[in-house]
Amino acid sequence: MKKNIKSININIFKSPLYLYWAFLFSLFAINSSYSQLDSLKYKFDSKPTIGLKMETKNFVIQNYWSRIQEIKPYLEFEKNIRIGVGYAWLKKGHEFSNQNDTLTLKINAISLFGAYVFEYNKNWTIELPLDFGFGFVSSDDTENNRGYYSFYEPSLIMEYHGFKYVNLGLGTGFRISGHKEEVYPNALTTQTFIFRFSLKFSEIYKQFMELNNS
Repeated sequence: MKKNIKSININIFKSPLYLYWAFLFSLFAINSSYSQLDSLKYKFDSKPTIGLKMETKNFVIQNYWSRIQEIKPYLEFEKNIRIGVGYAWLKKGHEFSNQNDTLTLKINAISLFGAYVFEYNKNWTIELPLDFGFGFVSSDDTENNRGYYSFYEPSLIMEYHGFKYVNLGLGTGFRISGHKEEVYPNALTTQTFIFRFSLKFSEIYKQFMELNNS
């Protein structure tokens, strides 16, 4: 099984351009499906609201739990479509062995994402995000200590909206990644387990204006 994963990582994900085209294809697929439900143009003509998501993505590397932290500002159109950018980093450096040395892996990346949100009921939504990111992996190796990193991650997240100023979400995704193997020799493609904390800027702003005018 490891041999197959490594082969995919070398032959398919050697260039970040592949992930770029995969991301565009996925957005096109969502666009085509959604056009059967409503008009995207109508959604994007509406005034968007601003939001901020903070996500922790837990995953396993070499039988050890690690986690990536992400901060994602976004625009939301008609409570259904979210588009934004983000910054991701490995919360704690992952230690690994390489030629009898113990090294520390670090990941930093910029991401772009789009998501469609289904309203399940008054307090719950189901979100289908697609993330595409690019950045760097690095270690404290004296020779091969920095290289490219890119990823493509579809996921599913259930989010609770019952609080006035924040939302909480839980979900899972599958991160398909490519990176410079001279920096880190193992695969970084993995399933992720997601915890999300979101701020409702519209509600916070409304409350601030009410206090300011009182």
